[in-house]
Amino acid sequence: MNTEVHTHRAWWVRASPWRLWFHGLAIYLLASPAFASLRVETLQMPAWLQRQGVTEPLAPGTGLRAGDVLRTGDDARVVLRLEEGSQVKLGENARFAIQEVAVEDDQWGLFRGLLEVMSGAFRFTTGALGALRRRDVDIRVGLTAAGIHGTDIWGRSTQQQDLVCLIEGNIEISRAGERVQMDVPLSVFIAPRDGEPQPISSVDPAQLAQWAQQTEPQEGAGTLRPDGQWTLQLAASRSIKSAQNLVTRLRDAGYAAGNFAANVNGESWQRVVIVGFVSEADAHAAGAALRSRFNLPSGWVSRLP
Repeated sequence: MNTEVHTHRAWWVRASPWRLWFHGLAIYLLASPAFASLRVETLQMPAWLQRQGVTEPLAPGTGLRAGDVLRTGDDARVVLRLEEGSQVKLGENARFAIQEVAVEDDQWGLFRGLLEVMSGAFRFTTGALGALRRRDVDIRVGLTAAGIHGTDIWGRSTQQQDLVCLIEGNIEISRAGERVQMDVPLSVFIAPRDGEPQPISSVDPAQLAQWAQQTEPQEGAGTLRPDGQWTLQLAASRSIKSAQNLVTRLRDAGYAAGNFAANVNGESWQRVVIVGFVSEADAHAAGAALRSRFNLPSGWVSRLP
């Protein structure tokens, strides 16, 4: 069977099932628990979701639940939105576990969350709605627990130390039975893994700005969102098996790729794509990185009609 991979463009005009396929793939990629209290809002791949012993590439819009573990790769970013309006941002090479996430039935009920940063950098920011809600949210940063009463913190867990920086609001730090209140903006708690925590200190705004870049999605660097309108067409093959093999390689590597069938001039082709990029530049950036990493032919970028 001919397994040639090419980048023929005519199918965009002639493949009438495109809209149906796109919505079908989107539903598949975004499949998630109903009424999820925590969702993936923004994503720069590669990233993975581990759930009940199964690992899949993380996709924008995915609903998360207790027991899920997220993992990010090199240069990755993930932005999560909690039901009560807060955001959690993760940087590259991070591991993040959701121990508990729930909300009471009434509109202004208590929101509960227990989140764990096992490694890597994170930022937790309370939105305007979240500031009005009753909530009980704790974040574990390595061996350190932070009770969230404030609006904005940044932290990082490494093999050497745990760090929590209060940007605004107030938090309660708990470690090895000791509790510390932090309510001064730009104050920092640092605890070496093999020693006693350091005295609370302050951080220079310029240093905080550098830290913050470790968790911020980078413009034009391959960002995906549930409402992203740009699609990266990576390859096409006459062989279903060849296309599926490429999809498997991409998904194992943390990229939420899929394939579908298209008819071009009476011939059936399998297209390998990633959907949901927020801009043409983001799609092109991801395409360049993937072509280099997986030795792919030149693909192309299209916008959802």
